[in-house]
Amino acid sequence: MNTRREFLRHCCALAATMALAPLSALAKSNCLVMKDISLDELSYATLARELNTVFRVYATPTQVWQLELVEANPAPQRPHSAGQQCGQAAKHERFSLIFRGAKEEQLEQKIHKFEHDRIGRFEMFIVPVVSRDTSRMYYEAVFDRPLKT
Repeated sequence: MNTRREFLRHCCALAATMALAPLSALAKSNCLVMKDISLDELSYATLARELNTVFRVYATPTQVWQLELVEANPAPQRPHSAGQQCGQAAKHERFSLIFRGAKEEQLEQKIHKFEHDRIGRFEMFIVPVVSRDTSRMYYEAVFDRPLKT
């Protein structure tokens, strides 16, 4: 740097780079935080911890709606039938989730892409359900799957 003008130009360029660096780092970190996760990796305990939090649901690739997890219910133990082995029922994880959303945003019964800030991205099958609260839409996801060994 031979002149004061070159020195000032370099300082300005450095200051601009430093001012923009935190913003670009923040933008990159948001992309990295949201991870794809298999529904098989999500247990009742993981989902139940997110009670009363908002999940983003993709109705279409461009329409994102918000559903609140309002219930997480472990399924009651079923009485054993004559043909069912006692240990067989104990090897399954059974629970249901109830979500609440806006009345004007009705989702179809199908697999939807979900996002949650702490859990990540996953796909889940939900079904609209009838409720006494007619001011909102409710959806249920039911799980009955073998426990991981």
